[in-house]
This record gives sequence, structure tokens and C-alpha cells, in this order.
Amino acid sequence: GEACKALPFILVINLQVPAKPNYSMVFYFGANRPIRKGSLLDKFANGDDMFRDERFKLIPSIAEGYWMVKRAVGTKACILGRAVSCSYLRQDNFLEIDVDIGSSSVARGIIGLVLGYVTSIVVDLAILIE
Repeated sequence: GEACKALPFILVINLQVPAKPNYSMVFYFGANRPIRKGSLLDKFANGDDMFRDERFKLIPSIAEGYWMVKRAVGTKACILGRAVSCSYLRQDNFLEIDVDIGSSSVARGIIGLVLGYVTSIVVDLAILIE
């Protein structure tokens, strides 16, 4: 809507979780000032998909959950574009990143383990552009 058009830049991250039914965790980040030209964020937002795939990183941490799930997920950084399929939509003042977690058999296995053990979970996610 109009509120979105008022922001100089919006980043949308859609983590698509394979399950029955499928889930999406969608994060919205809005900048209150324009992206500085030549900055890493500018290069990421306006670069090509290959550039983005090499720089979009996620670091998970299970804050509350079974030890087995914590161990399976770990806290190791993952460059998402190398591990799973990511698609990017850049228009006007926003960039959307769709992360297909189900595109990796390893990630699917971890998600299956997590969903098989828990009824609720608290995950801290660090999202980086390196």
C-alpha cells in the first residue's frame, strides 16, 4: 500500500519450509532512508542473482527446543544460495528473496527431524549479506 511506497527500500525474505502443509516464514525489513550508492546492500539489491547467491547468509540458533534438534540444526553459518534454491524479485523500492528450503535434501531432512520432534520451537536467525 501507500505506506510501503513511502519507504525508500523494503527487503522481503520468504523462507519456504517443506512440510504437510507447507509453511512460509516471511520477514519484512524497511529502510527509513535510501540505500547508499556503492554500499554492499546497494550491490546486493541491484546486482545479479549469482552475486546475491554468494553473499546471502543465514545463521540459525535453536533458542528453545530439544537437544537433538539443537544438535541437528547447529549454529553454523550457511550461504543460502550455495545450499538451497533462491529466487529474487527486484522491483521499484523492494527486493524479495524466496528461499526454497525443500530444494536441498539435507535441509529437508533437518526440517523433517525438527517437525517430527517438536510442537513448538524458538529459533533465533541472523541474516547477513557478506
